[in-house]
Amino acid sequence: LATNTALPEQVAGVARQKSRILSVKFRPGAALTGTATDFMTVIVRKRTKAAPATQVALISFAVDTVTTDDVAAFGEKDLMVAAYKNAAAETAFDFEAGAVVTVEVTKSTATGMTLPVSTLDMIFEPRT
Repeated sequence: LATNTALPEQVAGVARQKSRILSVKFRPGAALTGTATDFMTVIVRKRTKAAPATQVALISFAVDTVTTDDVAAFGEKDLMVAAYKNAAAETAFDFEAGAVVTVEVTKSTATGMTLPVSTLDMIFEPRT
């Protein structure tokens, strides 16, 4: 994504069966270094299957602090650590069949930063 271009919320996956997210890792195709004025935020949400597809924020990762939030090219950032995970939504990490995972990227209002081609790897554990 270009410097000030955000990514509106979009579907990243659908739970095919009852399951729980165990791991979420972000891997950019180029190094990312943000600052307090030029940054982006990756937001991972769950939307329920039942109308109106209620959303719950699961993870919010802001690339806004040099050294602590930097991500090396092709490196990985574990987004399930306490600093990024919404602890108040612990039960929301459980998915019913048909629930959707979405991702959104917001940008700072300054000059922003470029988001290179990246992957968001998620591991789900089946539940009964």
